[in-house]
Amino acid sequence: MVTPDDFAQVTTIPAPGPADFAHTRPSLYDGIHDKDAASLFQVFDHSQIGLAMIDAAASQLWVGQGVDGSAVPQDRYVQPFWPGAEPQPWSAFFLSWCYKQAVNRTPPWSNPGLVDSIHAWARSTNSVVHTPMRGDVFGVGSTHVGLVTRSMTDTILTLEGNTVTGCVRPNERSHSGLWFARI
Repeated sequence: MVTPDDFAQVTTIPAPGPADFAHTRPSLYDGIHDKDAASLFQVFDHSQIGLAMIDAAASQLWVGQGVDGSAVPQDRYVQPFWPGAEPQPWSAFFLSWCYKQAVNRTPPWSNPGLVDSIHAWARSTNSVVHTPMRGDVFGVGSTHVGLVTRSMTDTILTLEGNTVTGCVRPNERSHSGLWFARI
């Protein structure tokens, strides 16, 4: 039987203030009604880095390549990692930028611009998961990555860069054919 003492460490975490939680983060106790172990573990299993990455991504909504040829994504997300690089697909760079904004350090994967590098890092650190949660990374093979903002039975809601519209935007995707990693 689970007792309140089993969760004593959880209660020692200082409560964040409103400024620490942008509108994109759920309340720490969302979904907990009966305080049973399963619902507590579900809430506390979220990656804090992943949640902070969602905050960074949300701050960039609709940033994209301008019709006038402006290259905000190239300048903002690619150049900090690869100065002088030619224009190129930037979803992995955007994810790497979100990581750097969240923790103020370079991402742990070897190449910030390659989806394969992010996936290889996730496999080598046993970070690949089968059931996505808010704050997880999703990948479409070796071509595209983004962040899971909500997971449902067969679909996920996401924030991702370099979409078909060429900007940072929310999206809905089927789980089918995707890989997931917990940062």
